[in-house]
Amino acid sequence: MAIIGNRKNKKRNLGVLALASAVLALGAGSTCLAAGAGDEKSGLSAPIEGSWIFAVTRINDLPASFTAVASFTAGGVFLATGSNDHLSSPGPVSPLYGSWKRTERNLYISTTNFFAFRPDTGEAVFMLKAVQTFKLTSCDELVGVGEAWACDVQGQNCQRTPIADITIKATRIIPQNVTELMLPPE
Repeated sequence: MAIIGNRKNKKRNLGVLALASAVLALGAGSTCLAAGAGDEKSGLSAPIEGSWIFAVTRINDLPASFTAVASFTAGGVFLATGSNDHLSSPGPVSPLYGSWKRTERNLYISTTNFFAFRPDTGEAVFMLKAVQTFKLTSCDELVGVGEAWACDVQGQNCQRTPIADITIKATRIIPQNVTELMLPPE
């Protein structure tokens, strides 16, 4: 009887060990389980999807830095706007519109276009382009770099403009519950 009991314990222990190993392997395979593909709670299909607060630094024009809000949407759309977008110097710019895609496990690229306007007339004078690479460092943080390009208003004849190259550190915007208000009863 003791031999049969030990076999049952061994089988049970092996089963628990196999289950624990599977859970660990699953966890090790993803940097961001909380926002992973197919996560019903987050509604995200790629870990980078969602909205972020960017701390942006122009690396060749120090100490120029600003804050931006950006979104990576399902289907590969990238949207952003910055805290300095409406300043008269160097000139106001439009919101940023572009596309993103995943290139490796935690790496993503985007190309984003936006207009630069004359401060006195509001006339579009250039289309600017940011070519960016992002690395998701945790579920709620990412870093990135971006190369700047200046193009004609149609987005053609682009020239590199290293003076506007950037680095990015970003934090995910997390949905929060209201703390003082309540919905009216039905």
